[in-house]
Amino acid sequence: GKQLSLKMNRIQNYQWRPKKQKNKWKISPQQKHCVSLRASLASVQNPDEQYFLQNLIASAGLPLAWIGAYNFQGTWLWIDRAGFYYSNWLSLSSVSSYPCAYMRSNAGWSNTNCASTLSFVCSINPTVC
Repeated sequence: GKQLSLKMNRIQNYQWRPKKQKNKWKISPQQKHCVSLRASLASVQNPDEQYFLQNLIASAGLPLAWIGAYNFQGTWLWIDRAGFYYSNWLSLSSVSSYPCAYMRSNAGWSNTNCASTLSFVCSINPTVC
């Protein structure tokens, strides 16, 4: 699929990069792509980051995008190992069938099957840059 320009966006010293390229969630192409940038699928730690990411994906023309949240044995975790202390669920389906999360550009998060093909957002921790 098409990719956005490689312009970096910053909030709280993190760098964010939305990708229009669509992939399944898995620890697959999008996480590998993020890792190739020394990044990870984005975690969301507070309402400011939620708002920022929603605006970022909306400005990229995306209605929704994978974020780095996944459910493991009944617990929601972030792929970048950040603490899961903030959430913004719009709807939450069966986590056993739908263990991967995405963010909507105009609402909260939802979960779906990890095999769904969506765009995604990478974030780079400033301590790694």
